[in-house]
Amino acid sequence: MSAIDRIRLPQPVIWTPLLGLVRSLVALGGLITVAFTREDFLFRPVSGVGTYPLCTHVDQAGLFCLVRDDLAFGRIICIAVLILVISGFLPQVTSVLHAWVAFSIASSISIPEGGDQIAAILALLLVPICLGDPRVNHWMPGRRGTRLIGVRTGAAVVFLVAAKVQVAVLYFYSGAGKLFQTEWAEGTALYYIGQGFFGSSGLFLQLIVFVTSIPLALFVLTWGTMALEIALAALPLLRGRLRVAVALLGAALHLGIIVFIGLWSFQITMFGALILLAVPLVARPYSEGATFGSLLPARAKRMRSHTQPHGESSRSAPVTHAPSPSDTGRQSAASAPSASATDSLAIPPSGDSIHRSAGAAEAVSGPPPR
Repeated sequence: MSAIDRIRLPQPVIWTPLLGLVRSLVALGGLITVAFTREDFLFRPVSGVGTYPLCTHVDQAGLFCLVRDDLAFGRIICIAVLILVISGFLPQVTSVLHAWVAFSIASSISIPEGGDQIAAILALLLVPICLGDPRVNHWMPGRRGTRLIGVRTGAAVVFLVAAKVQVAVLYFYSGAGKLFQTEWAEGTALYYIGQGFFGSSGLFLQLIVFVTSIPLALFVLTWGTMALEIALAALPLLRGRLRVAVALLGAALHLGIIVFIGLWSFQITMFGALILLAVPLVARPYSEGATFGSLLPARAKRMRSHTQPHGESSRSAPVTHAPSPSDTGRQSAASAPSASATDSLAIPPSGDSIHRSAGAAEAVSGPPPR
């Protein structure tokens, strides 16, 4: 066997509840768009373009083009499919339906936003991963399966890395692109948010007006947003607490956009994309038997303490029982016994253990003289 053949790369378990969480967040973004937006707002004439859905070229394969005469029925189908995706049942089937529905939304509504396009791309990249999922429900504990493990895992890792690269490029383009926009370079981009043309209102709008009236705060928010998005693009290269800190700042950024601008569906989809980008393949959520609770740091810490070897706990407390002659013979034969061997012979100090030791001594040396 050559040296190359002896190299064994780690095989992460891609099919865990983490995959289900990402799929559900991406589906939830589309569900909010379709379920809570009026039909005449989703599909309306656009000057110089026509009435949506246009159903030209590849768009004809979309769901709304197949039911163009009854768009309300198409919305019902979309809602049902997206709810089924969130439920987690049969990811091998619902992943294909999800990709089709996400494509239909992005290509058929009058004014698609970035979240619709991101959802369509991620749903498509997740299809090959979900086709190899051995579970019935994507919320079930992580499982690798038994058939074609190498092929399925290899294909899943390739498409998962492709999705990570896609999200990283998205963050980099969003952050670097703002450097060449006059409004962001001059620091006036947040001015339009504070004018109440769109987004928040009431108390939140007053808070935006107050914060943006402070030059230092306006500078930090403007340039901090661009710097954070570029840092998020480099998230896979970061390690330890720095990775966690940048990921939490990214989550705060998306939450702030929801609160102050109101782009709910867009940012919920981006939450799924951020989780996909932030969690490395060697992390606990990508392991056999991983559950949804393994995503929480406290839960992971408790699991590590429960899985600590027995020898560690045995070494923490000294054993004070009297050794039997057979134990003494073994210790003299091996001058440096291993910790595991010593721990395996340890008996908790009790009266019963002393009687057993005395009985063993009598069996070896014979009964005492009378």
